[in-house]
Amino acid sequence: MLKKKEEKKNRDPKVVDLVEKIKDAFAKDNSFSQNVVSAMQELRNLFIEQEQPTLVKSIRLVYEYAEAFDSFSIDAWEEEGGLVSFDYYLGLLENSNNKYNKEEIKALNIYLKARLSGEDAEFLRPEDDEEA
Repeated sequence: MLKKKEEKKNRDPKVVDLVEKIKDAFAKDNSFSQNVVSAMQELRNLFIEQEQPTLVKSIRLVYEYAEAFDSFSIDAWEEEGGLVSFDYYLGLLENSNNKYNKEEIKALNIYLKARLSGEDAEFLRPEDDEEA
């Protein structure tokens, strides 16, 4: 029997494989190259099949944001533990069944959509909203 934490992990081997493919392509190219975007689109299509609209939207927004701004950097994530924002994001996708990760992805979607619309928005993590 799986422990509670492990039950929430996305155990779909297709998702895990595609996230690894994205990580490898990003590490190799050190940018949002066509290889990275193509792998992200594959993952997006998988989430379409799984009927995960929040994740589908998020993946599209991330690669559109990276293309528009020539990078993908979320200050709140960069300041925490020295993780690169994109690695942190991929970790959220790997464990997307976790309710806190889903909430953070939803908050990211709001931020990315605003920025892509030209608004001067600030990313607020879900726990940041509760404290304000």
